[in-house]
Amino acid sequence: MDITNDCVLRAAQVTDRDDILKLYRLAADSPMTGWDDSYPGDAFIDDDIASGSLFVLMHNNAPVAAITMNGGEGLEQPELWSPARYCVPARLCVRPDLQGRGLGRYMITQMLAWAKEQDFEAVRLLSMPDNAITCRLYESMGFRNVGTIHLYELDFYGFEKLF
Repeated sequence: MDITNDCVLRAAQVTDRDDILKLYRLAADSPMTGWDDSYPGDAFIDDDIASGSLFVLMHNNAPVAAITMNGGEGLEQPELWSPARYCVPARLCVRPDLQGRGLGRYMITQMLAWAKEQDFEAVRLLSMPDNAITCRLYESMGFRNVGTIHLYELDFYGFEKLF
């Protein structure tokens, strides 16, 4: 059942901080995220809220999904990517008990619209290689797997979508 009709996507507020941290901790319980008890943590949430880059999908006054939208930095490996002006969504997560209801697709669709409005030419994403659900979702939405990227002492698949 798609619950996005009952949700509101908005910029995260300081008052959302504890609920977002709880959402991240729930997601960290899955080995497919590569997250742990320290990542993403308080500092990331505080910085993302302060910069206006953290967005939450609210349902019944609680965040059920979150994503951070960063400008083009951090994934400069020219041999893999196109030379386009890009943004990097990060820390996409959907509350585990609500996965499979279209929330991830909805968040990515909204993120793509945001990126186009900001005049980006491409969106770059990372996924853990063993996160088959996320990899399939990105590919089904027109993202191209550009290969393996080694960052933060981990291997990721890189995905790119050009506009």
